[in-house]
Amino acid sequence: MVWARRLLLWHLEAWGMDRLAGVAELVVSELVTNAVRHAHGPEDTLVETWFRPLPDGGLLIEVHDASSRRPELRQPSSDAESGRGLALVDALTGGSWGVSGREGVGKLVWAECAVEGDSDEVSGAGRGGRRRERPRSLHQEPEAVTWAREKSGLTKRRLAELVGISEQLMGEVESGRRSATPADLARIARALNCPVVVLERRHSGSRRAAST
Repeated sequence: MVWARRLLLWHLEAWGMDRLAGVAELVVSELVTNAVRHAHGPEDTLVETWFRPLPDGGLLIEVHDASSRRPELRQPSSDAESGRGLALVDALTGGSWGVSGREGVGKLVWAECAVEGDSDEVSGAGRGGRRRERPRSLHQEPEAVTWAREKSGLTKRRLAELVGISEQLMGEVESGRRSATPADLARIARALNCPVVVLERRHSGSRRAAST
């Protein structure tokens, strides 16, 4: 997955789109990992990545593979050790992702990373025409906070101690029952050694409908 992230960062720097690096790097990492993890045979592990800047300043990411198995968005239980990848992609892109066919065998999974602050109301229709309401009340993406904490190997209690809040409040932040204050979210990001943009609630503006 290192090669995919390096290629992505090279393109973003060349296009002057470094501001999207934190989110886009996570998205491409999860999509490539998912493609490799669910491959049935050696030929299915042939993965290609494509990146394209969008007219509104966002970025289109495509991950192609030779497997016909299509990923499905599921909501893993709080104690699940895997299955959070697509939930994270869904959260970071505001639901603007999908799966489509391609020429030849296999499929492509696409995702759009939006420029921050596009809109406060809804995520629009992506390639699948999907539309969903995005809550305004949260500063954080709960799935992203949980994902980053688990990647760092910290328990909720330990993270709460580092941030200076109660374990109960930390649990409410991760579950989405309460919004983290901007100051607490910044402290959480520092404790997890990740950019705060990775943890923030993202709002997408109107999305173009694209053909599959």
